[in-house]
Amino acid sequence: MSDFFSSIIVSVLALGVIFVALSTLILLIKVMVFLAPYKAPQKPQKKSPPAKSAPAAPAPAGAGPASPEQTAIIQSVLAHHLGRPPGDIHITNVKPL
Repeated sequence: MSDFFSSIIVSVLALGVIFVALSTLILLIKVMVFLAPYKAPQKPQKKSPPAKSAPAAPAPAGAGPASPEQTAIIQSVLAHHLGRPPGDIHITNVKPL
């Protein structure tokens, strides 16, 4: 019977230690919130739409469709980057940025 009561005492002590540890954590968190409260970041203000201005200047002379040489360069660089043979890559449209 003595073992039964000693096991009850150990269980109560373990629950007490857990209760004290959790209470200490709660108190510590409340103190930290008091000392350094959370501040939400400010939302960026929406920019007003740009005013309508004069039409854009005409594109420079080289901004048209890509030449076959430029297309071949793009194809070879892309093939090298992907690690595939250049014949596997078919470029159908090139748009200037």
